[in-house]
Amino acid sequence: MKIGEFAKKHGVKISTVRYYIDNAMITPRRENNQYILDETCDRQMEKILRLKNYRFKLSDIEKICFYENATNLKDREVLKHLIRIFRDKEAKIKDDISELQSISGLLESEIDRYREKLRNAEAAAESTVPIEALGIMCCPYCGKSLHISGAEIRDNGIYDAQISCRCGFSAPVRSGMIVLPDAQNESPFRLFDNENLVLSSETDFSASYLLLLDKGHIDMYQNIDRIKEDVRYVLCGPLSFSFILKNISMFSEDTVIFINDISMEKIKKHMTYFSDLKQKVVYIAGDIRTVPLKKDSIDLYIDDFSIVNYIVPYNYNIAEKAAEFVRSGGYMAGLLVDYSKAPQTLAAFREDHPEFIPGLLSTGRIKSVLSDAGFDISYMENLGSSKTGEKNFARHSGNETISLLSYMAKKI
Repeated sequence: MKIGEFAKKHGVKISTVRYYIDNAMITPRRENNQYILDETCDRQMEKILRLKNYRFKLSDIEKICFYENATNLKDREVLKHLIRIFRDKEAKIKDDISELQSISGLLESEIDRYREKLRNAEAAAESTVPIEALGIMCCPYCGKSLHISGAEIRDNGIYDAQISCRCGFSAPVRSGMIVLPDAQNESPFRLFDNENLVLSSETDFSASYLLLLDKGHIDMYQNIDRIKEDVRYVLCGPLSFSFILKNISMFSEDTVIFINDISMEKIKKHMTYFSDLKQKVVYIAGDIRTVPLKKDSIDLYIDDFSIVNYIVPYNYNIAEKAAEFVRSGGYMAGLLVDYSKAPQTLAAFREDHPEFIPGLLSTGRIKSVLSDAGFDISYMENLGSSKTGEKNFARHSGNETISLLSYMAKKI
């Protein structure tokens, strides 16, 4: 048979067969300047494939074929040498098996550990509202003190209760989650397939854009690290994916962290994620504009793309609300995306949010709102841009460049 038919029969490339012929591992005859491969070639090919299955290197297979073809297995010294080659391979395989069995046992231990974590994660998410948090909480409607009724106390915190005010505000505490009247089951932010899942970040973003996001979070938390000793009360949210999970443990155990998002599902996930945190955490499901916190009570607001991702569905810059919560001398640290060179991408956002006003996302406009809200921007750094020609997320126009900005601002 001809070389193409032979290659197809044995499931290899024609170039592979030619290599074996050139190195005398397969010995066809030639007719009319063409190779003709017969049953002998079939046997030689089967031997090569068999030796490959034994995990012999190509250089070893070449030697074995040479010895067999050159001596027709009649030379005693060659046969002894071949036996040594195969004995050495057998010993190596046994060593590999022993090592793999050891690794298999270690992998099984890792699987058991993940199974235990999975069982814990599948359990109902629950927490308690720390008693320490009540001192800076108030009615979001009138600003007066909250009334707490029917409280079930667990681990020095409120597990279940009803919080209310005479003005009409009322919200239950369910398994440690404060559920505001405007809370929703899912996030209204629709630019990504499922921003509730950490895994979806790998499919929603390109690899290079994820690296840029990692760079941004490293920079942001380095900035926060410089002022963390002055921080007792922290507010985070609305949340994007679960990026904040990486660094929130940097704060002292006395820190009270308020986690807010309008999505109850997202808050439940974070209750599971943060279940082992030593810091005190308050979980609040609802719009940040109705979070029951006193004015001038927060030391640090973390903007983990919160401003950008809140503007898109609501056309509202939450820096205005954050300014009410952050005390004089307090801080706001975060990440922004500069879309000034990406008009098509901004237009595409309107496919998911038709009412979205692109101009509100301009960096200049956001800086102006921060300034008007009483923040002095002490640091703003362009950390890099997306790769031209690469689609970094679903609504991104690949021929447009977007940049990532990290900033730090102080309330004056």
